[in-house]
Amino acid sequence: PEYRRHHIGQKLAQTAVEKIKAEKIAEVYIFSFRDNTVGQSFWKNLGFEKRDDVFVFSFDSDKV
Repeated sequence: PEYRRHHIGQKLAQTAVEKIKAEKIAEVYIFSFRDNTVGQSFWKNLGFEKRDDVFVFSFDSDKV
């Protein structure tokens, strides 16, 4: 908690975005839970766009 609000995550993410651009990586995907509005705002502020055209499917063999 004492390291929160020091923009450490933002600096790390910005560095990652710079490296992605430098490597000419065309697309990167971030997954966020629907109720994680803080995380969604974080990524949106870094230039990521919310997509409504894809679905995520998962399989948990313990539940089958």
